[in-house]
Amino acid sequence: MKLLYGIHIALLAGTALSFTVHEVVIRGLSFNPNSVTAATGDYVRFTFEAGPHGVAQAAFDSPCQPLSSPSSGNDVVFFSGIMTPSGSNSPTFTIEINSTDPLWFYCPVDGHCEGGMVGAINPTSDETVDDFASAAAQVSSSSAPSEPAGDVAIESSSISSSAIPSSTSMSSSATTSKSASTSMSASGTAESITTMTSATTSSTGVAAVTTSGAGTLAINAAALLVAGALVFARILA
Repeated sequence: MKLLYGIHIALLAGTALSFTVHEVVIRGLSFNPNSVTAATGDYVRFTFEAGPHGVAQAAFDSPCQPLSSPSSGNDVVFFSGIMTPSGSNSPTFTIEINSTDPLWFYCPVDGHCEGGMVGAINPTSDETVDDFASAAAQVSSSSAPSEPAGDVAIESSSISSSAIPSSTSMSSSATTSKSASTSMSASGTAESITTMTSATTSSTGVAAVTTSGAGTLAINAAALLVAGALVFARILA
């Protein structure tokens, strides 16, 4: 019984979290891309390379107008505020995806939404981003929420924007972290990369986690057995 308990602790120590950061770049009068498929726990990061622009949440049947109340799984109606990049500075706005229900967004600067500057997260075959854009083209004017809301920080460990660690390292206390990295293709298009890290273990155990190029998670079974044995030994002691 104690052995099973020790192994269970070791497995918990090796538990890892994974997520994807989906990049949306704002340039011209468009969101690039204007449609994103994201899982619960993922993030969508909007990078403003041109302005003035903003991103605000709307309802499918009310394009160019702020959502009246938070959507499923969310506490606020997201709005970046109006962003105006200066020089090489490209401000960002990040939201966390708490549900796979569709989310609709638009640029609230007057004339932009009506001109097709709209997008969607997890649109469906019945309600597409093209349908949303067509409805927006019929709107006479757009409006913005009263104040910015919904910006979140992506939880991360010490990781550079271009390097993904192949494994976690030992620490003296158990912590769990998320990390994410993005890279730019030769054409300048942002590419999403899934990065996975695990809880680092205490000085009595090892939980080895690796990240492949495809972002797959692999837990070293031998290391977990060693960790379980070590914990078991401490329990007996």
